[in-house]
Amino acid sequence: MQYFKPFIERLIECFLTIPPISVAGYILVFKYYEKFESIIPAIGDLLKKIIQGRVAAFVCFVMMSIISSFLYRIFFVLKKQ
Repeated sequence: MQYFKPFIERLIECFLTIPPISVAGYILVFKYYEKFESIIPAIGDLLKKIIQGRVAAFVCFVMMSIISSFLYRIFFVLKKQ
């Protein structure tokens, strides 16, 4: 395990996203399963939904990163005064 420690420490922000992504995948599949009344959705439909979700998540992530960066800069400009 100690061999992986430097790798994990360097990329910890990437590993922190794994639990929310797995929960989101679980919810997507089971909600989609319910929507189709216990019929497994076609791979094409599932991939379309996953791509739509990725685009929406990307847009939200970029917007929150920009807002957080902006607020961070404002905070430090005000703190210096």
